[in-house]
Amino acid sequence: MYDILLINPRTGTERYSIPQAPLNLLCLAAVLEKEGYSSKLLDMPVLKSGDEKALITNYAKNSMCVGVSSMTGTQILNGLKVSSYVKEYDSHIPVIWGGVHPTLFPEQTVENKYIDVVVRGEGEYTLLEIVKAIKNGKGFEEIKGATYKKEGKIKSNPDREFCNMDELPLPAWHMINVEDYAKPYNYLDAKRVLPVHASRGCPHSCAFCYNIQVNKRRFRAKNAEKTFEELKYIVDKYHLDGIVFREDNFCTDKKRIKKISELIQAEKMDLHIICSLRADRFKDEELLSSLLKMGVRTIGMGAESGSPRMLGLIDKNISPNDIILSAEQSKKYGFYTVYSFIIGLPGETTADLRQTLDVIDNIKKTNPNCDVTNINIYTPYPENKLYNLAKSQGFNPPTTLEGWGNFVWDNLNLPWVKDENLIKTINQASIFALNEQALDKVRKRNFIFNLAGYTLHKIEKFRWDHRFWTAPYELRLVRFIRKLDEVV
Repeated sequence: MYDILLINPRTGTERYSIPQAPLNLLCLAAVLEKEGYSSKLLDMPVLKSGDEKALITNYAKNSMCVGVSSMTGTQILNGLKVSSYVKEYDSHIPVIWGGVHPTLFPEQTVENKYIDVVVRGEGEYTLLEIVKAIKNGKGFEEIKGATYKKEGKIKSNPDREFCNMDELPLPAWHMINVEDYAKPYNYLDAKRVLPVHASRGCPHSCAFCYNIQVNKRRFRAKNAEKTFEELKYIVDKYHLDGIVFREDNFCTDKKRIKKISELIQAEKMDLHIICSLRADRFKDEELLSSLLKMGVRTIGMGAESGSPRMLGLIDKNISPNDIILSAEQSKKYGFYTVYSFIIGLPGETTADLRQTLDVIDNIKKTNPNCDVTNINIYTPYPENKLYNLAKSQGFNPPTTLEGWGNFVWDNLNLPWVKDENLIKTINQASIFALNEQALDKVRKRNFIFNLAGYTLHKIEKFRWDHRFWTAPYELRLVRFIRKLDEVV
């Protein structure tokens, strides 16, 4: 009998992405285990297809309660599906939801008939107290960070204070089959890669980011020694040659980065590391030197736009010159830097779009070893300044949890965009003309996919080079490939 069954539902992107270890649930499980509570973890994205309902029911009947993690989009629908399996088996088993989306919309989430409690914000100690209360037959009235149903009414307790990161135990890696995740990682020259998540939050104010609401612009981190302890543990135990620092803003504390770098060097660890870095931090030679000595080979950077006006709108606090400088510095230090951009922002003009495309060309000209992973289409995810601006310009957000489950990036819901085909064609061109790794994945499937990938590359490269965006008939080809991919 388990005290809690923890479930990470499918995201809907499994076919196109590398399995990501469910670090959030591993952290929750570690705290529960430390306090003497047992848990079982089901990471649905890596499980083979089969009778999912029977699987969930089998584990639920041997669990005191069930916890479900979810982010905005398709994962909500899959989370509701697994929650319904639990309730159909036994409506008295408490179902607890957590994650960024339930944190942003706790009342709307708990309104759903399959959900009893929402954990807001950091979940380790809120979930621990909820499990303890359920086991002891008590209510949730005194539990900070909990939103719940009581006698037909929804109650929200005060927020919980942020936890001390240094007091958290190591994630419970033993609860999953690590071989499902220790695999090559996009844009990193390593064969066995796992993530480390040793900090939370970001001090910056990007207008589209969840951090402002969830983390209150507070950066909290495990100290350098604790971070190194976690890194060394998984490197040694699972024979890794690569690490992803999966953090909101890894390089916020330069002294911490320098110390981590020194500890890695002292241990003579030969690792290839990927981390994130803001464009304006590429000016800091001391920081770049520490990253290089640490083993950082790939840097992910959210450039977002090449338009100064749009960068100002989203409070990015960087300039196009910062973005170009980052390409220069990447070339100097030998970093493979991958950039992401956003188009379709509220108020974006054709001139703004042109500036973004020109900056991308400038990046590639400055450092051909840099890459653009994607030009993403803006999606008004809640709840931030840009989301509120989107609403003022005609965006109507979903009013139910199920509605948010159908809210995905490729279903444009941007009333200010007058030419959807223009946005979609530029997005597609960025994938097939600029992103070689994405193109390789298509080509490797089989002959039909290889031919389609070759055709799309030629078309989109022509479009990109000539800024020719009309008559996007190849969008139909992409829809065909997607449908074919669902069958194969």
